[in-house]
Amino acid sequence: MELKAVCDLDGDRARRFGALYEADAVFTDYEEMLANADIDAVATLTPHERHAEQVLMAVKHGKHVLIEKPMAATLEDALKICEAAKSKGLHVFALRPTCFMPDSAGLCNWCQMGPSERCLWFAQLVPAWGLGRVTERPPTSVGFIRAAQAGCPASPVMDSSR
Repeated sequence: MELKAVCDLDGDRARRFGALYEADAVFTDYEEMLANADIDAVATLTPHERHAEQVLMAVKHGKHVLIEKPMAATLEDALKICEAAKSKGLHVFALRPTCFMPDSAGLCNWCQMGPSERCLWFAQLVPAWGLGRVTERPPTSVGFIRAAQAGCPASPVMDSSR
């Protein structure tokens, strides 16, 4: 997967983000970005009041869409999105936003600590059936796997056996 484009109404912010993540193009006009044939899918990361308008526009341009929940501000708009995507044979994925959850921030901190011997432990980012959240458990708790022992010295590994 490649980041082909970034779009933001604030051109300076879009350029900074695009440069940081090496995007091929930067836009301040969403519809202009959607007209780019190199783009197969978009992530709509805007306030939920704008989701329906932006997702429907992306579907109209033949793009698959990744969107954070809620899919739309109303059930009616969510159903319109589903119907439009289905009619075009496209996928719209509504995902639970996790970027601001304490567990996600904790994981980022662990990964930035250095070599796998020091930090690469990972557990589920959601409450683990009574075991508490990641930040409440030490790296030696049940549910953790040491990445180096799992054969992945450079990346976190999730214990999916639970």
